Amino acid sequence: MNKIYYEKPKHLQNREQYNNSRQSGVGQKMESSPHIEQEKLVPQKRGIRELIANGILIALSMALVVNIIIALNVIGDMNYSYARDEENFWYSINDGNYAPLIADVWTNRFSDIKETDGLEQCYAVAEYFEAASLYKAADYTGNAEKKEKYAKIMEEKLAYFDDIMYIAEDINMKLGIE
Repeated sequence: MNKIYYEKPKHLQNREQYNNSRQSGVGQKMESSPHIEQEKLVPQKRGIRELIANGILIALSMALVVNIIIALNVIGDMNYSYARDEENFWYSINDGNYAPLIADVWTNRFSDIKETDGLEQCYAVAEYFEAASLYKAADYTGNAEKKEKYAKIMEEKLAYFDDIMYIAEDINMKLGIE
C-alpha cells in the first residue's frame, strides 16, 4: 500500500517545536521560527495603522480643546455688556447722530458706569433729543397734555447745556420744533 504522508505547514511545525521546547524545560535555547519572525512583522503593519489612528486622535483632541476654548470665550462674552465712554458720545453728538444715544445712555446706566460731568452732559443731550422727539409726536397727534410734559423735560435738560446750546438748536431744527 502506498502511504500518503501528510506534512504540516512549516509555520505550524515551528509553532509545535516552540511549544514542545517550552514544555520540555526551562533555560533551553529555542530555535528561531518563521512564525515568530512573522509575528514581528505584524506590529510593523499595525504600527502604520496605529500611527494614522494616533494622528487622527491627536487632531481630534486638538480640535476639541480649541472648541472648548472658543466656547469658554463665548460664555465669557455673554456676560460682557458694551458701555460707551464720553469720547464716543461726543463723536455721535458732533456728527448729529442723536438717536442711538438714547439706547447708549440706558446701556451705560444698566452697566453701572460712573457718571462724570462730561457724561452727564452727554446724557442730557440724549434725553433732550428723546423728549424733543416725543414732544414732536405729541404735537403731531394733538395731545396737549403730553406735549406740555415733554416741553418741561426739555427745559430741565437745557440746564446741562452750558456751552453747547447750539446742539439744542440743531436738534430743534432737525425735528422741526419752533
